[in-house]
Amino acid sequence: MIGLRTVTEADCSMIYKWICREDLDLSSFSSNSISLKEHSEWFQKRVKDKDCFFFIVELNRDPIGSIRFDKVGSDFVISVALDKYRGKGYGVEAIKQGCKRLMAGERIIAYIKKKNTLSIRAFERASFVMIGTKEIKCQRTCIFVLKERGRK
Repeated sequence: MIGLRTVTEADCSMIYKWICREDLDLSSFSSNSISLKEHSEWFQKRVKDKDCFFFIVELNRDPIGSIRFDKVGSDFVISVALDKYRGKGYGVEAIKQGCKRLMAGERIIAYIKKKNTLSIRAFERASFVMIGTKEIKCQRTCIFVLKERGRK
């Protein structure tokens, strides 16, 4: 069963290990390696930022990834990273649960590399629709937006 919990400072090194995985390069827009010190500084800013909603994705209470929403202007940009569990449908459920945690009416945008077909399918299955493309850091990128904000 997939669940989300709010990230804590104790999650910093675990998330660092995930972002250092070579296979996550498919989804990352940064090709530069970062030090633990740089990551820790970035992580502390995210945890303290009132416009950042940052969660750990858990499978049966075991951490398997993270999902983050950063406010950019009037929108939220979603970022998802799963450790070793790509293509199993867990990302779809994490995306749906994360989006439900934001207030109704907020526009949620995903930027996904065009070659990242697994992520594209996951966001489509989570009710996101592609609204265009653009270049981000020399990468052809698809822009997706959450289609509807039905909340319970």
